[in-house]
Amino acid sequence: EVEEAALREEIPFRVGQVVEVTEGPFTDFSGTVQEIYPDKGKVKVEVSLFGRPTSVELDYTQLKGY
Repeated sequence: EVEEAALREEIPFRVGQVVEVTEGPFTDFSGTVQEIYPDKGKVKVEVSLFGRPTSVELDYTQLKGY
């Protein structure tokens, strides 16, 4: 339980927050946080890909918040 609480505190994003992807195949894309998975250290972000909203699951370390 202690490890889970530490992981939850480490993810500095909230649902609805605008973020920028800093690493990986979606580098320089901006998107909106849809869901946070503290147990996996992942964040589901909706980015615009070819003009269409697309959900991608990224590690929270790949993101920069505004």
